This record gives sequence, C-alpha cells and structure tokens, in this order.
Amino acid sequence: MKRKNLTYSLILSCLLSQAANAGWDGSFLVGMSGGWAERDGQVNATITHPLPGFPTTTFINGGDSNFDNGYLWGLLAGYEITNSTWIIGLEANLDWQDKRHKNDDNILAFTDNINQGWMYTPHFKTNGVLAFTGRLGYQLFTYLIPYVRLGPEFSSNRFRFFAYDPVQGLFAEGDSKQHMVRAVLGAGAQVPIPFIMTGLSLRGEYNYHSRGKSIDSEGLARPDYATLWNANTKVSTNSFKASIVWNLPI
Repeated sequence: MKRKNLTYSLILSCLLSQAANAGWDGSFLVGMSGGWAERDGQVNATITHPLPGFPTTTFINGGDSNFDNGYLWGLLAGYEITNSTWIIGLEANLDWQDKRHKNDDNILAFTDNINQGWMYTPHFKTNGVLAFTGRLGYQLFTYLIPYVRLGPEFSSNRFRFFAYDPVQGLFAEGDSKQHMVRAVLGAGAQVPIPFIMTGLSLRGEYNYHSRGKSIDSEGLARPDYATLWNANTKVSTNSFKASIVWNLPI
C-alpha cells in the first residue's frame, strides 16, 4: 500500500513539474456582459372533442412560430490556466433575458376537425439562465484569442396558453412551469487590453442554446369540461453578447 501511494505521489509530482516547466499559469476571473438573444420554436395545440356516437376526434395544430427577442445581461466568474499559446478555463455565467414578449398580443387561429374555429395566444418566459461551461482558446495574435465553449445550462421556464372558441363559447387556459437543462455551444474572440488595466480584456461571442424538453399545458375547456385540450412548445435560443473580463492578480 505504501509503495502504491509512493508511486501515485511520484506520478503527480512529475505531472505538476511538467506543467510548471511548460509555463502554465492560473488565475481567477470575473466579468459582466450584455447583448441580444433571439428565441424560436413552435406551438402545438391539440383539441379532443367528445362526439356522442362517434370515436373521439383529435385535431393537432402545429408550426405556429413562438419567436421572441430582446436584450440580455449577466455576470460571470471562473478560473483559467494559460501558457504562451493556449487558454483552458471553466466558467459560470448567470444571464437574464429581457424578451419583448412579441407573441403576447398576437392572436393566432386554426379550425379543428369539427370545423370549429379557435383563437389562441401563447406566452413563454425564461427567468435567469445559469450555465457552466468549459472554454478553450488559442492566442492567434498578441491581441486576438479565438475560443470555443461548451457545457450545460439550467433555467426555469413558464408557458401560459389561452384559447377561445367563439361559436361554442369554450375557453382553454393553462399555466405550467418547468426546470430545464440544455446544452450551450459557443464561439468567440477575446481581445486583451492591458494598456487600460492589467488583466483586463474584451470578448465578443455567439452562443447556440439547444432545444430542451417540451413544456406541456393541458386541461378541460370551460364551461363544458368535456373538451380536452393540450398545448406544448419547444424552443431554442441564439445569443450574441459582449463581455468585459478581469483576470484577478494572484
């Protein structure tokens, strides 16, 4: 056992010695960011009618866009190691997205299988988004470091749905919340600005936030409480942001 521990210690010492000889330096970093985010997806609505003497009929309306956009801002913190060429880091980003809720005032419409017209409005909202990503950069020039990032992000989402059949006087209304895990993949460039402050740099990047699970809302339409409805949406987001980052001196 002692011999095995000694072997592990020697291997670890060699690795640390090689890292030191390679000139790797580590530092913590903090920063803030701002930018623009665009969300897109589709809303699917299902209406199931109870028809006496006939099989239950279901109509699915799919493909209506759930598009929205707006500003975003956030904070970041992390740790990175660098040598003369490469940057490897781990970062936590907390972003808030101020969407303009374009669909809140949009009235969409479809006709179901028994030729009844429905008007509906979807509402989708995301609160703060927390991401943990790895970042790999390469110093192409003295003041230009392209990089990529990849990792999971966590968010709390809310989907509200309201539909109305003016002929039958039916209302369908629901409100659901769901915690979601999605993947974020990004690419950008970092520009050091040490002539302003040591350790200070600017970043510009694009991130793709993948589609997560669909958010469902369902219930019985009022006032008959017999017509079953279901609505769901699944969205993806594209974001563009600029950040100012400070590597803390150690």
